[in-house]
Amino acid sequence: MNYADEDYVRLYVADTVTWKLMSFEAQTVLLHMLKGRFDRSGVFEIGCHTPSRAVTAVTKVPEAIAEVGVAELLESGTWVLGDGCIVWPRYVSGQTTPRTDKSRQRESRQNRAKQRTVTIGHTLSQPVTPSHTESQPVTLNRAEQSRAEVPPVVPPTGDRPKRTRVKRVDTRPYPDDLDPSKADLDCATRERVDLAAELPRFRDHHLARGSKFLDWHAALRTWLRNARKFADERSGTPEPQRTPDEERAARAAYDAKIAAQMAADQASCLARAKDAPAAPPPGQRRIETGSLFG
Repeated sequence: MNYADEDYVRLYVADTVTWKLMSFEAQTVLLHMLKGRFDRSGVFEIGCHTPSRAVTAVTKVPEAIAEVGVAELLESGTWVLGDGCIVWPRYVSGQTTPRTDKSRQRESRQNRAKQRTVTIGHTLSQPVTPSHTESQPVTLNRAEQSRAEVPPVVPPTGDRPKRTRVKRVDTRPYPDDLDPSKADLDCATRERVDLAAELPRFRDHHLARGSKFLDWHAALRTWLRNARKFADERSGTPEPQRTPDEERAARAAYDAKIAAQMAADQASCLARAKDAPAAPPPGQRRIETGSLFG
């Protein structure tokens, strides 16, 4: 038999509870019908005949056994009786589901183990018969001559492909002029973290470790996301879980605090702008500038 050209179906060997609870008749009918009686879509056409008689016709199982087995399979839901056909709902998934990487690796290991194992049927090599003469040893001069005749390996002299160098991106230490960006402020607002309190901790931590980063703002946002976890580790007591109502109330209080702080900063900026001396009109500035050079 040429296995490569023959059709086949999958037969799973796991003893499930459903299989264990089936009667002998149901197991017999199921195994015989699995042998190519259903089409690829899991449908078995019975026409106008009864299910048990159609099963008996294609499997040659006695009708008394087929009648009991088909009735049990239909009652358990393994098969479903349709319009002139029997449908096996899980047939397609059982025949087309791909194997997982774990099972393929296990099978590969088993095949490699079989290849390395010497079978018992293999016989040892027969010794040399007394009539055979032993091989003559190679003389030293002949061996040295054979080694001398081997030409040295010369590498090819053609144009070698140029090695492409990967551009290296240099990191930099903590910058002295690091000011939180708008993205940093938004991250602190979302994480409900006090940015003014976390920024000195962030700076001292990385200055002490001599850290170098490509993007210090991204490192700061990572610090802010982990700030609450670090606070729990320092205190030794994790933050208690809040209810959804408590979480919404805490977020609203924090948003109100941020809004009040932003309003205070805006009022301070307006006050400083009022106290600043007024700039002279453009025309007067030109007259004074001209008088310096007049």
